[in-house]
Amino acid sequence: MSYQVRSILQWLDTDSSNPVPVFCFKDQFISVQDLRGEVVELHHHLLTLSAKRVALYFEDHYSFVISLLACLYAKKIPVLLSQTKLSRIAIESQHYDLLLSEHTIDQDIDGEVFQPREPFQPVPGDLPALSLQQTIELFTSGSSGHPKKVVKTLQQMDDESRLIAPLLHSRLADSCLLTTVNPCHLYGLTFTVWLPFSLGIPVNRKRVIFPEEFSAHVTNRCYTLITSPAFLKRIDETFSPPPTSLVLSAGGPLDLPVTTKINAWLGVGVDEIYGSTETGVMAHRYRETIERPWRCLPDVRFTPIEDHWLLKSPLVTEVTGLALSDALTFVDDDCFHLAGRLSRLIKLEEKRISLDEIERQVLALEGIIDAAVMAITQRGRKRIAALVVMSAEQEQQWRLNRIATERLWRKTLGIYLEDIAIPRYWRSVTSIPCDALHKRQESRLQELFFETH
Repeated sequence: MSYQVRSILQWLDTDSSNPVPVFCFKDQFISVQDLRGEVVELHHHLLTLSAKRVALYFEDHYSFVISLLACLYAKKIPVLLSQTKLSRIAIESQHYDLLLSEHTIDQDIDGEVFQPREPFQPVPGDLPALSLQQTIELFTSGSSGHPKKVVKTLQQMDDESRLIAPLLHSRLADSCLLTTVNPCHLYGLTFTVWLPFSLGIPVNRKRVIFPEEFSAHVTNRCYTLITSPAFLKRIDETFSPPPTSLVLSAGGPLDLPVTTKINAWLGVGVDEIYGSTETGVMAHRYRETIERPWRCLPDVRFTPIEDHWLLKSPLVTEVTGLALSDALTFVDDDCFHLAGRLSRLIKLEEKRISLDEIERQVLALEGIIDAAVMAITQRGRKRIAALVVMSAEQEQQWRLNRIATERLWRKTLGIYLEDIAIPRYWRSVTSIPCDALHKRQESRLQELFFETH
């Protein structure tokens, strides 16, 4: 199947004789001509404002895209903070000087606030040329919990779409894209804005929040779902499945039983993307009912350097490459398995311990639904601790006879783990705190462990 990957410079090119749909909502379509008119209208407003760095906060996907493009055409820098709450956006106002949002702002922030009219009023008019060297600023918290700025050029975003398109275009074609992820993350920006616009795939205007909303899209239309492990885990197979040609997941580990469940329910496996805000997409794999290794994207190479891997990629501008914080085990030159985070490999009493391996074994215990394992320091000694989410029956048993229950856990874990790796401390929680992409923050886990102490 032939296809064209269009640059952002071409997204708003119009042909009045052929209205191209770019958004869908229920049974209605929004054409590129309508989108262009609304971008022109907002662009005119932004030209009257002095701010240079503009934070975007929109629940509505269509309004987000209008605002993103209007900022770029007004030669302003879009700032995409990955926070999901407006209160957190306001707190981080040092990162921008204008907040553009559909919401009423009832907090004091150090900068301007502008609320576009809703709905926008399309107006005719020309737009200035974009430069592929213009930038977008994204933020990733990593493990520290403090926002870290990552700058992407429009050229890099275009290049990423060209790198990914050969993997997915045949299954994206003739579908409508549904998303559960925030476009302020690079994953969301790449796969729910850049890639569909580059390939001419219409995107549903409203983001899917609950699994039952996805199930409600049972029509004669076929869908692509851009999502995360957290969402896929909550899918209820008793609902009727909508026609689906592609399910894409990223942002965290996806258990094989979940992909097996999705495959049985939808009749398709799950495509997974391996990447980060700093690196962009590095590798891809497709899983149905068996485990498969990751395959490097074209011209993506990993080189072993001392105790870590060095990435060189068409999407990385650093000539020397980027050091990865993941441990990789290669099957051949192009395929590998993830062996956990290097930061999750620790030394305890001179022994190298994998927190990821301990976590896997804890999750295998009967009655444990979810778990987070960490190293904590108490009385000057480093020990392994576990936050666990239990079934109701297991929770009751643990509370009635905690000593005996934990002794049984330690005995079971001792079959697979060294004594020093068996959790010494256990805490029960109702859920393991994660962000929208199912990523955990080590600092928050530590806080939660001691809060429940």
